[in-house]
Amino acid sequence: MAKYHQLKLLAAMVTSASVVCATGIFIYSQYIQKAYVPESEIGKIAAQYLIKNPENLLKAGEALESQTENTKVDRLIPFAPALLDTSVTPNYGPDDADVAVIEFFDYLCHYCQQVAPVVDQAIREEKGVKYYFKEYPIFAGSKPVSGQSAATGLLIFDTYNGDAYLKYHNNLMA
Repeated sequence: MAKYHQLKLLAAMVTSASVVCATGIFIYSQYIQKAYVPESEIGKIAAQYLIKNPENLLKAGEALESQTENTKVDRLIPFAPALLDTSVTPNYGPDDADVAVIEFFDYLCHYCQQVAPVVDQAIREEKGVKYYFKEYPIFAGSKPVSGQSAATGLLIFDTYNGDAYLKYHNNLMA
């Protein structure tokens, strides 16, 4: 009888252990184990999420734009002294301006000519901005007048001042 009692106890323990193991496996497989999701499904899930929550897409875009802009500015900072050197760069506006606009241009560039009236209007309207004109005669190799115009502009700035240079610049761009 004692042997029967021991077998009964052993059977109860094995049954209990089996139930505990099975329950653990079930809980792990249903709630803990990370399910494999194919890449194509992840894309669908992400798209559905963004459709339901478009503000997150806008936030991500703004963060990327901010990061990109900061990176561009950070790369320019080491060159700021050369870009803002008023002794060799024609410029116009107050020396203590908080904002600087640097324009690279060629007098023969069609796009530069199109933007010139916009820059001239900004100069007339925004008195607290310093404008730097970087002569960049990219067409000088094929059209010598491009380089000659740039050299003349630099001479006018060096000989006279920013007012005379601005008049020369605007007349050539017109």
